[in-house]
Amino acid sequence: MRLEKSWLLIAAAVALVAVLLWRSPDEHPRAASSNSPRPSVATSAKPVPTPSPAQRRLNAAGTSPGTSADSFRATLKRLVDGDTNVFQLSSEMVARYLERNGRSADSLLNAFHASHDPAHLKAALEQFPDDPEVLFHVVAHDIFPEERRRWLDELKRAAPDNALANALSAREHLRHGQTALALQELQQAAAKGNFQDYTSAKVQGMEEIYMHAGKSPVEAKMLAMSNALLPHLHHLRDTSRELATLHQQAVTAGNTDAANEMAAAGRALGQHLSNGQGGTILMQLVGIAMEMDFLRQLTPDAPYSFLPGTPTERIAEIEARKKAIRDNIHVFNEWLPAATESEIINYFDRMKLFGESAAMAWLQNRRAP
Repeated sequence: MRLEKSWLLIAAAVALVAVLLWRSPDEHPRAASSNSPRPSVATSAKPVPTPSPAQRRLNAAGTSPGTSADSFRATLKRLVDGDTNVFQLSSEMVARYLERNGRSADSLLNAFHASHDPAHLKAALEQFPDDPEVLFHVVAHDIFPEERRRWLDELKRAAPDNALANALSAREHLRHGQTALALQELQQAAAKGNFQDYTSAKVQGMEEIYMHAGKSPVEAKMLAMSNALLPHLHHLRDTSRELATLHQQAVTAGNTDAANEMAAAGRALGQHLSNGQGGTILMQLVGIAMEMDFLRQLTPDAPYSFLPGTPTERIAEIEARKKAIRDNIHVFNEWLPAATESEIINYFDRMKLFGESAAMAWLQNRRAP
């Protein structure tokens, strides 16, 4: 089964952090299909003739052959250089992991996330058809595109409190021209507020399988964070674009009530992502881009019932927030090449527990005068 092109979780590779987060969220690359080379945090990183300052510091921070830090520094440098083979696990290694840990839902999901082999996810679904996390990944990775509606309904049943189930369902309704049903789903998602994408569990599971493969704890954390796919962000981004097109059509037709309903629903979905302090910066940037889809279409200085202040004022707030994110990324890029193993472990553990923004705030506080 061919996997849907997916978003990448970015944070562990300093070069890609700089490449991706300094650009508009609309410009984020998607991972290759399962028929292409394995997805990597450096999929879109372009080789440059002269190393960046961060790469020069990374090279300078390396140790001589034979020291315990060689493997850690070598893995970090491969991530920076965009070596997609750094993530690879042999099928024999994955099979030994499953044999040792049993073919539980968690183990099969870990094998899928690390290898991107859909056979493991299908096996998990066959054995655990009611598991919400399994169903989420079946839907997010579009494993059965001909049966999307069936598996979306199964996910909504298994995870009734998860707003992402409704948001993903809205996209399928829009695909079939069912705008009213899509808006109902988005309104239900807004009312729930709990957007559970299981990223922390995914990263933890990949850490375990990489350590089973012989990687050190710091290598396992870097590889897990860098190899985690976020395909649901791609789906939600498409939902926003499609709804924004319908919003513009309603504005052109003079249907103000319908236009405002669409703008309110689309903006609320974007804000759920951008305000997710426990998630990734990529998730927040995608949410910002989704909200901007609608803000750009509104009358700049007009009041709207669903918007505090005017669109112009809100756009200014968003631009200030994007600048703060860029400043945080700059600090991260300055810190990572010379960071110790224990510091990197602490950073990624905080990111997994509290979210990327909280981890970067912790880093800022450590580096403050």
